[in-house]
Amino acid sequence: MVEFNAAADPGTFQKKRVAASITMLRKKEEKTEFGGYINFDQNNRFTRYQQLARSTSHVSVPIEKLGLSLTKGMQFDGRSARAVKQVEEIAKKTNLIGQFQTIGRLHPRDGTYIAIPKGNTPETFRLEPLLLSATTLLPEGLDKLSTDDMLQPEIEKIMINEGGKNPTTLKPEDAVLGVNGEWDFVQEDIKKRQTYGLYGKSILEPLELTIQNYLSINFGYVQFVKKYGAGRYHIDFEALGKLVENDLIEPEKAQELVNKFLDSHQYLEENEDMATFGVKINPLDAKGALDVLAYKESLEVDLAIGLFQSPVTMGKAEGTTYASSYIVEDERLMGLEGLQKTVTNIANQGVRRLLTLMRKDPDLVEVQFEELSRIKMSAQEVLEWYNSGVISKQAALKWGGFKEDDISED
Repeated sequence: MVEFNAAADPGTFQKKRVAASITMLRKKEEKTEFGGYINFDQNNRFTRYQQLARSTSHVSVPIEKLGLSLTKGMQFDGRSARAVKQVEEIAKKTNLIGQFQTIGRLHPRDGTYIAIPKGNTPETFRLEPLLLSATTLLPEGLDKLSTDDMLQPEIEKIMINEGGKNPTTLKPEDAVLGVNGEWDFVQEDIKKRQTYGLYGKSILEPLELTIQNYLSINFGYVQFVKKYGAGRYHIDFEALGKLVENDLIEPEKAQELVNKFLDSHQYLEENEDMATFGVKINPLDAKGALDVLAYKESLEVDLAIGLFQSPVTMGKAEGTTYASSYIVEDERLMGLEGLQKTVTNIANQGVRRLLTLMRKDPDLVEVQFEELSRIKMSAQEVLEWYNSGVISKQAALKWGGFKEDDISED
């Protein structure tokens, strides 16, 4: 019979090295130009995240909304009312809400947030985010690892400009650090080393191809209009063509007449008509061409979902019912609440640094953000949705505050 020694010394445990043999998921084409933009960085993913975030309002606006919604209703609470009042006053002077909104934008975009507390006095306190495209998180015993080993926690140091000019080394305890979903999959750092558990996941990572396709479809449509024009005509000189076919007029003479006609009508303005005889005029349009509208809208929906938005929040609620809008919002806010907790934890790291600068107990005061609000509804509305089959019994019990016996299965 095998026995386990429950009194084994935990200090004898040694972390096993994991070989970096994971095949990373990559795009088929590492394009640096698409959708009318150039210089998309395919080597440094953090630079690329910045570029993608500013490439279209369907990405930049949701990220801006994240920063605002995750930190709305900022307030402070703690064991000392006096300390809370002092922190509130300093928060106004240092624009602390703006600094926390930056966390709400950068953390979801990059998946990782690292900032250095700056300022010699509470009134000059600020969190200065590090540029992740020049930052690496390095584990303990890095010098003992081979190029085949995967980088894993614990983090021993933060390097700025690793391998470049004027590299800087920081200790993790000297920084405010927050990651989300760091154990979900293997990721590469800016040096192309495989890491696991060091960096958080970016919300833009699974949307890269969608953003690329969206930019390309918009740019392609503009190029189509430039090529085929808007409000242009195809002019068929039918009568003149018949004269040429019957050898009643030379082709050269016919061309002169066509040029003369075009010269006299080239400055045709809006609300002006062409009166002709023997000439057929058809407007040029996209008949027979691919309808890009439905595809463009599907890409917009994909972007909205991936960026914690919905048709309601993106201003496209037409055709949706109140009940369906609520269901979508409920699921969206569920994901946002988890993200808000992470942002709150990072913000409280900053508050503790501020309290230390104030020479107070770092756990004396904490920052809280307002709970993300849902669409208000009555119990009667919930019951009607359940009876009409819009929502399940479980959802009705949750949203309507009913007990199990209050709702019939029939």
